[in-house]
Amino acid sequence: MKHLHRVLGALVLIWPILPPILHMFGLHGLAAALEWPWAQTCHRLPDRTLHVFGSLMPMCSRCMGLDVGFALGLLIAAPYRGPKLMWAWIAIAGALLVVEMVTQNRGMHPIWHVTRFATGALLAYPIGVAIAAVVLPSRRDA
Repeated sequence: MKHLHRVLGALVLIWPILPPILHMFGLHGLAAALEWPWAQTCHRLPDRTLHVFGSLMPMCSRCMGLDVGFALGLLIAAPYRGPKLMWAWIAIAGALLVVEMVTQNRGMHPIWHVTRFATGALLAYPIGVAIAAVVLPSRRDA
């Protein structure tokens, strides 16, 4: 599969929106099955989770950013300039995420879904790029 990284990226990108759509149509069992991975890994606190189509997303806004960033990294698969750039990007994004998390938890600002989402996406994007560029054979064969 020449474009395996793009197929995986698209699946990861659309997966989180499926449970709210399924809830909207009353398919709660199927929605719960698709929510299961995040139920194991995310606190899913209602005040930190976005509402879509009248239902809570299956993960908080920060985890949503992680998901979207990773998926876009797989889809776009650029720029991968080697591990030094990737680790530098992850270090800077990780520092921004920690600053946002600490200032939010200390009450220095309210819960801002935009910054929660953005810091998660910035952290996960280079990981998706690296996996697409280094690990997945479809990218190496392109």
